[in-house]
Amino acid sequence: MVDPSTGDATAAVCQTPANQATWGTPNATIMGDSIMGLPTSAGIACYETAISLGASGAYSGETDTVEALDWTDTAHPFLSFANGNGSEAPVDQNCYLSPDGSQMACTASSNGALTLVSSGGTTTNTGRTYNGILGWIDAAHLLVEVDPGDLGVLDPSTGLLTTLAIPQANQVEMVATLPGAL
Repeated sequence: MVDPSTGDATAAVCQTPANQATWGTPNATIMGDSIMGLPTSAGIACYETAISLGASGAYSGETDTVEALDWTDTAHPFLSFANGNGSEAPVDQNCYLSPDGSQMACTASSNGALTLVSSGGTTTNTGRTYNGILGWIDAAHLLVEVDPGDLGVLDPSTGLLTTLAIPQANQVEMVATLPGAL
């Protein structure tokens, strides 16, 4: 984040460290971070990858973490898992943090279905697939692309979906989740 009056960086949200080990470094870890979804009042979803290098400097494994980063740059891990070497991630790098920070809406790696991840790490694969998760409207509703001509307002806890016929819905982008006071 940048202070608009000075241009100085005040916090680095979900940023890969600049100084770290490189491939081939024995017994080292290489970190990588990616922002996912839209910023909300609770923060933003971040996908962190930690690649472990063994004694010879060769790849020896990977641990990935889906976490929420709040606006003080404090990480709140939701889910950590081994990835690679035959392991499959439970979710893709496509998660959206709810405005209250209690859960994330993600896409399952196994079947592309909407998967809810609680702040305690519990995953619930809903079995429902959508063309895309666009973001949270509020703490209880998601905007999803149902098909190229329909958007949907989804209550992920009940599965209740209200569809909205929108020409070229497949070209719609959600760019913000507004705080409740607005």
